Amino acid sequence: MKILIADDESLARSVLKSILQELDLPLEGLKEAVDGEQMIEQVKRYAPELVFVDIRMPKLNGLEAIEEGKKFSPYTRWVILTGYPEFSYAQQAIKLGASDYLLKPVDPEEVKKLVNEARRGNTEWLLNRNRQFESQIADLYQGLSSLQQEDQESFLLKAHFTGAVFCIDSNLIEVAKAERRRDFLQTLHTRLDHTVVSELRQALFTLSSGESALVVAWEPTRYIQGKQYLSTLLYPLKELYQQFNDNNFCITILETDDCSSYNELYEKLNCIQHFSLLRTICGIGKTLYIADLVQYTTQQELLEVCSILIKISDCYGKKTYLSFMKALDTLESKLCENNTLNHHTKTCIANFLNRTVSCQLEAHQDTTCWKQVLQACGEELLIDEQKKDKQDIVDQVVSFIDENYMFEIGVGQIAMQLHVTPNYLSSLFHKKMGMTFMKYLTHVRMLRAKELLTDSKLSIQEVAEQVGYYSSRHFTKTFTELFGYYPSDCRKKSIKSGALRLTEETVTKN
Repeated sequence: MKILIADDESLARSVLKSILQELDLPLEGLKEAVDGEQMIEQVKRYAPELVFVDIRMPKLNGLEAIEEGKKFSPYTRWVILTGYPEFSYAQQAIKLGASDYLLKPVDPEEVKKLVNEARRGNTEWLLNRNRQFESQIADLYQGLSSLQQEDQESFLLKAHFTGAVFCIDSNLIEVAKAERRRDFLQTLHTRLDHTVVSELRQALFTLSSGESALVVAWEPTRYIQGKQYLSTLLYPLKELYQQFNDNNFCITILETDDCSSYNELYEKLNCIQHFSLLRTICGIGKTLYIADLVQYTTQQELLEVCSILIKISDCYGKKTYLSFMKALDTLESKLCENNTLNHHTKTCIANFLNRTVSCQLEAHQDTTCWKQVLQACGEELLIDEQKKDKQDIVDQVVSFIDENYMFEIGVGQIAMQLHVTPNYLSSLFHKKMGMTFMKYLTHVRMLRAKELLTDSKLSIQEVAEQVGYYSSRHFTKTFTELFGYYPSDCRKKSIKSGALRLTEETVTKN
């Protein structure tokens, strides 16, 4: 707590200072001022939570000093020091916003009472201010408000910012992972509430990606103090992250650097979200800065590897065997293409997979060895799936078709991966879906083709290839049988409909 004593009498200052020091308070600073002007300078520089002000001081009296000081530190609590003859002045000070007054000579018990009230009141005020700031930041980020709607004197238009995004990787099932994440965020929120300071405003909110972000802001005129308190705030929080990190649950912190405006913060948070997958090759379970990520953002092959690693992790967490095995094949292919990965990158990839797939990979092992280990993890998923209700097998097949309809896939291929016979899988599928495997696959392909035909830039042949047909003749025949008109007619209808809408809009405007 920061306290200022403003009194032109040296003895009065010494007595009050001695009383405050004997209270054993967590004092961050105990400053003194000998006149009203010096008090204003101290308020500007230190923004104390509590100021004891003598009514009669040189240059500016207590009433004038309080009125001026409130302009620079609106949350400061003011306590008047007065003798009996100045009691009417004390009443005026209360009207100006002073919280209380003390009669000289001051009573230590009264001082203690006022200090404790100031601490409680100041903490409550700062918490409410943080809640308001949290709401403002969340609304801005989600597009529910804009900086244009802010007053020119708004803190948001003047502040400096820094941000951190928390990425969570885990091999726990979705329910357990969500519960662990909730515990972490609740603990983090509690810790933040216990470390509120006047120099900083804090906001903990959820991004559009589902990840959580912490934004901290401070006045540019208080840059040095803001940065000092920021380091004091972040260090114990990083210890908290490590308490939650273990072999099953891992938190990676992705930090922006200092941002001189909200718009800069917004851009950097978006950049972090977009490239957060790079943590798979930079290392998880630690703090990464935006500069650590940016150096890889133009390396498309590495980005593709990162995307596949995230896919493998998601499939394992959701226990989707078919998609998991498909992603493994893709990873093997990409790693063979990127055979120049350095030891550090391979170590980071191995660590990511060890944490998210519960395996034991080593950086010195080759790609073939990695695939064998990961396939064994996939087989465990299959065993788990076979213990479940038969309906879940069909759900997996449906998901697999929806994601891979553009490739050559068949019921025999999928049945082999699920270790069941094609006839058994076909029977299960037909019973639940009310149609055969091939009929469902055809429906998915044709519906997607219908969507693509609205894009006049794609030829009929290109549309056919994108939905798994390499013969436009076969594609046209299948499309016509299902919808009752040719693919070219579908395109004409789309173009005509678009032209009609355009005409209607033109008429409406005119």
